[in-house]
Amino acid sequence: MQARQNGVPDDEMIAMSESVAFAKVVVADALLVPVNRMVWNRNEAVKDFKEKWFTTCLGLRKSFAADQESPLSQSNKPPPQLWSHHNLLNLNAQVCSDRGVSTLKSLNFTAVVRSGTYVYGNSGPNRAAVKCVDQKGESSFLYLAVAGPEKESVENLRNEIARLMSPSE
Repeated sequence: MQARQNGVPDDEMIAMSESVAFAKVVVADALLVPVNRMVWNRNEAVKDFKEKWFTTCLGLRKSFAADQESPLSQSNKPPPQLWSHHNLLNLNAQVCSDRGVSTLKSLNFTAVVRSGTYVYGNSGPNRAAVKCVDQKGESSFLYLAVAGPEKESVENLRNEIARLMSPSE
């Protein structure tokens, strides 16, 4: 809803939700809410939407818990891998996020989406997030994370993205 109220185009919002079925439902619901012109009304729309979906999710969680045990306790699968990296770059956040888009695309990530200075993409069962935060002057702080089911694949993707995002100067 925050993205909707900030004027993110509908097609970008839909692309952001492509990998998660539940996210599609939430985005579709957000697209039904008109964009408000007044900042106060925008903030209220975001607050109301957040409360609505929090209540919905809480109800689903309680209902699910009553019907069965936690899916994690039933599964023999290990939890997903999550590997991260951070670095200070001599680039402003916009240039850093441009590099994030080109890096993920060069590594054949699909559904590469940018939201502000955040960049997301998929590589098979793995998901990467690149976040660039402006620092004083012309520098930015880079946070990156890769998650997926297999340690080696996630680690290798994280290392390759970090290498391409933070070249030797």
